[in-house]
Amino acid sequence: MILRPYQSEALASVHNFMCTREENPCVVLPTGSGKSVVMAGLIRFWQDSSPWVRGCVLAHRQELVEQNASKLQANMMLSGDSQIGIFAAGLKRRDYDASITFASIDSIYRRSGDFVPFDFLFVDEAQHIPPSGEGKYRTFINGCLRFNPKLKVVGWTATPFRMGCGSICHKDHILNEVCYEAKIIDLIDQGFLCKLRSKVGEAEYDLKEIKRPLKSDYTKKSLGEVASNFKTIKAAVREAVIILNREERRSIIFFCISLEHCKQVSDELYKNGIFAPTVTSKTDHVMRKRYLSGLRDGKIRAICNVGVLTEGFDAPCIDAIVLLRPTLSAGLFAQMVGRGLRPNKNKKDCLVLDFAGCIDEHGPIDLIGLGNQFTVMAT
Repeated sequence: MILRPYQSEALASVHNFMCTREENPCVVLPTGSGKSVVMAGLIRFWQDSSPWVRGCVLAHRQELVEQNASKLQANMMLSGDSQIGIFAAGLKRRDYDASITFASIDSIYRRSGDFVPFDFLFVDEAQHIPPSGEGKYRTFINGCLRFNPKLKVVGWTATPFRMGCGSICHKDHILNEVCYEAKIIDLIDQGFLCKLRSKVGEAEYDLKEIKRPLKSDYTKKSLGEVASNFKTIKAAVREAVIILNREERRSIIFFCISLEHCKQVSDELYKNGIFAPTVTSKTDHVMRKRYLSGLRDGKIRAICNVGVLTEGFDAPCIDAIVLLRPTLSAGLFAQMVGRGLRPNKNKKDCLVLDFAGCIDEHGPIDLIGLGNQFTVMAT
């Protein structure tokens, strides 16, 4: 597999950092830029020079576990001594003896002593590592350090900050320094990412009376009050359908607030001529795969989801994002919008329709960040 120039730069930066520094690095690559490809390339580079090296790639969702493992499998013609293992209860796999283990943090965090000591850990979506306390990531990492004090941890993320906590890199955190960052605006200019175009809908939620926590997102209760305004839901869906039809958008993701809200949006879309099944934490795994495959294959035009497609969903066909979920989190906003960044020969840009006040809250799409630290999203 031939890496893009920035992917090669990222690979070299991580390798050089780990060879010359004692700290743990973090790599910042935008959604759609191929984090899993760089991870696979780096693992292949290390195994080619040191076949005995052992590592673990952590993720918090089984979709990411599968995706990362498949990228390494495609990148390497593995020998019998270089096996890929998966450790994830949801995938019905518990492989203990592989050189490289792709694991769900939920399944492995208490199992650090069950494996031959790892030489490195990769943490995908590293913004989920808490800055302090225990937690599953810290439990597993600290456990692995007991068996190999020289263990190296590398974080991979598109959003290197946590709401209310600031940067995920700090001298006292698990991750200490960003060793490489690719700017989205550069990747768009170079044709590696798709242009985003935003439009604020007229049928916006009224968020003036909603309590705004100082260091966290809106509460589920407060968002539930917003979601109960069925009149606004109908108006937003009707307006969205008109715009989406006029622009002939063919692959659309709706981001919703709750299970009930998601069903209401799906039902209203059906009344307006668009079949948009719901994908939530309650959706059967088989049906979820069927719906997502249908979206990728063009058999399903739209999907309504709640907190499922913000991370780990790779679909270059997405040409429209509809935001019906208000958020105070710049990271969540970037993740939702980022679903449309992957380029595809059949789309010239991705339309972002905002009915949730996200652009008013976080600024234009080209300035998403925390405080004075901005991440460029698009022009």
